[in-house]
Amino acid sequence: MLWAIVTVLAKMQIGFMALGVGFLVAWAVRQFGRGQEPVYSYIGGGFALFGCVLGNLLSACGFAAVSEERSIVAVVTTVLSDARLIAQVMQATFNPMDLLFYAIAVYEGFKLARRPVAGLVRPPSAPPMAR
Repeated sequence: MLWAIVTVLAKMQIGFMALGVGFLVAWAVRQFGRGQEPVYSYIGGGFALFGCVLGNLLSACGFAAVSEERSIVAVVTTVLSDARLIAQVMQATFNPMDLLFYAIAVYEGFKLARRPVAGLVRPPSAPPMAR
């Protein structure tokens, strides 16, 4: 939601918002999940992607509401009630650069979401073990 508000007020889509989404999602998963298992990484990455896509969709709805002089709630309700309309809006507003920012957000969400395993600290230049 914050993504859409900032984008509509700035009157332009700011791809760097995806970085914030990835970081915030990872932080939330790490704080509330409190896990070290790989599943937390997948949850973080998935939620980061979902947040970015939802941010773009809500931004497009915000721009449509402003240009049509309609309520943002009415536009969002109309768009979210029809899966084909969601796909049309996302296709019409898609920019290839979105993929880069989605990928960065997913990476952040994946990499930062789980807690590090305690006791598995390796020295940076550990020699291979001899047999």
